[in-house]
Parts: sequence; structure tokens; C-alpha cells
Amino acid sequence: MLPAPELKHDAERVAALHALAVLDTPSEERFDRLTRLAAQFFDVPIALVSLIDTNRQWFKSCFGLEATETPRDISFCGHTITSDEMLVIENALDDSRFADNPLVTGELNIRFYAGQPLRFQDQLIGTFCLIDREPRKFEESARDSLRDFAAAVEAELNLVTQSELNKKLFESQAQQKKAQEERDRIFTDSLDLLCVAGYDGYFQRINKTLAKTLGYTVEELLATPFLEIVHPDDRVPTQLAIEKVAKGSDVVEFENRNLSRTERIARLPGVHQRLRRAIPRSMRWVVILRSAKRWRQRCGKAKPVSRPWSSIRPKRLFCSTLRITVLPIATKTHSTCSNLSAKRFLNPTRLS
Repeated sequence: MLPAPELKHDAERVAALHALAVLDTPSEERFDRLTRLAAQFFDVPIALVSLIDTNRQWFKSCFGLEATETPRDISFCGHTITSDEMLVIENALDDSRFADNPLVTGELNIRFYAGQPLRFQDQLIGTFCLIDREPRKFEESARDSLRDFAAAVEAELNLVTQSELNKKLFESQAQQKKAQEERDRIFTDSLDLLCVAGYDGYFQRINKTLAKTLGYTVEELLATPFLEIVHPDDRVPTQLAIEKVAKGSDVVEFENRNLSRTERIARLPGVHQRLRRAIPRSMRWVVILRSAKRWRQRCGKAKPVSRPWSSIRPKRLFCSTLRITVLPIATKTHSTCSNLSAKRFLNPTRLS
């Protein structure tokens, strides 16, 4: 007996088989249907979908056979996967490779074998094969039909992979959707003043807290160029600060005054900080406005910081001095962000 040969790249072939994730799975009608039809069509007692593992051949579907696997070294299919060509043994007793094989001399009593290799991920992982206990001829037309059956099995095996990929994709999308909904909720309901602004000069997103603080509705602010709520004397410095960040400056510090609807004024010290990667000019920005008084209190510094702008004497400020951080939306990495609270709820690649 000639044992089934060891293949040069068998590790890669077995890895592809395991990636298919069908070994030792329950029988499925879509495969059983094909073996059943093949047995009837070719008038043979046994038809198999055989997958060749490291040391065994395992049957995903077996019509006419109770066994679910056999050793690889005595298998006919182990010889079949050495090439892309169909292996046909019309009488095993006349073939020196199989004449004394236990599957020929034993209870199974194989005489005729025809196997077409099955391919997955460019590897030959098994066969679709026919077995008879009597010698027989296998004409070219029958061989073409066997190739068609094998192609149908390959299509079903690839559907298994596609189904798993679709399942993983669905789970991933569901997780992303859930995470996005949570970020949206925190963004909308946060007591911090949050918005997303674009280089076109408009807010792309704004939360209710900021809108209420400025005395506008969210819809009004989305339709208003954001520089219009900056004090006229501070618009040019603010624009220059944004342009410096757009050109690649790591950190640009600035202060400006913002106007509410009633023209009350607040001083906004701030930091524009660029992430480590390059920023396209079309990039949007996440703006975080936080009460500096509350921020310092959280850090254990309770000293009030509210004071009027030195050159203007408004009757009253609409809030305490604010700390503003503008984060470029360029990457998921936030390691250089000055306001660490952004990590808690913002995924800059997802905000829109």
C-alpha cells in the first residue's frame, strides 16, 4: 500500500481548512442533498464530501456510509488532493497503490473510486467523491458531471464563510451603532458645551447646553456662521488661530469673547491642539467649552476665575470664564489632547 503523500505546503492547506470552520460540525441538508443526488445520478452506493485534516479525512456529508472519518494515510482522497486533477480508480485491485489498502481488503471493500478536489482560499482542502464496491468504467461525460457536483459543493462551502463574515459584520455594525448612540446621547445631554465646527465656517453639530447658554436654538446656531458669535474684535485672531492649526501647528493658544443673543460677553481662553497625524484642510473640529471654575474645582482648585474682559465693561457675564479645547477630527488617537474628558465620550471619526 502506498500511504497518502505528505504535501509540501500542507500547513497552509490545513490552515485554510480550519479557517473554513466546518470540521466536526453537524450534518447539513444542503450538503446531504448533493451527496444523495450524486449517489442516485451515478448509481453508486456511496457519495462523500471529504475534508482532509492533518491526520484524518472527515466527512462533512456521507451518503451510504456510517463512518464519519478515517485515517488520512489510508484514504483515497489523500492522494486526490495532490493535484487539481480528478482521481479515478476503476478497479482498486488492479492499482498497486491501493490493492492492499485496508479500505479495499477490509469490510468497506472499495473497488471503484472517483474524486474531484475541492478548493478553498486557493488550497485543496478535500474532495467530492464517489465509491462503489464493484469495478466500473467512468466515461468523460460522467467526469464532467462529477466536476459540476464538486463545483456546487465548493459554492456551498464558500457560503459558509460568507455567512460567518456576514454574522461578524452584523455584530460589529450593531456594536458600532450602540456605541454611536451612546456617544450621541452623551454629546446631546452633556452639561459641557459641545459642538462640531467645520472649515466652511458653520457649526455641523451642537448640543443643547451650548445653545441654551448662548441664548439660541440648536437650529439657529447650525444656520449661523460660528464667527458671528465671536466678539468682532476677536474674530481675526480666532480665525488666525484656526488657520495655524490647519497648517500643522502643534498647539495654538488664544483667548476670545463670545456673544450671546443679548450681547452679553464671556471671555473664552482656549487651546487649539493638533493630533499627532496630519490634518486635511477639510477636517472638522470638536469644540469643548467647559466652565473653568468647575474644571478647576474638579482638579481640587476651588479658586474662582470669573472676571470681565479688561477692555470692555459689560453689565454682567452670561457665565464664568470658559476653558475651550478644539480637537481636530483626524484619528482615533487622543494621546495629545489637552482635555482628557474628550476621551470619555468622543469618537472623532464618527461625529457628523
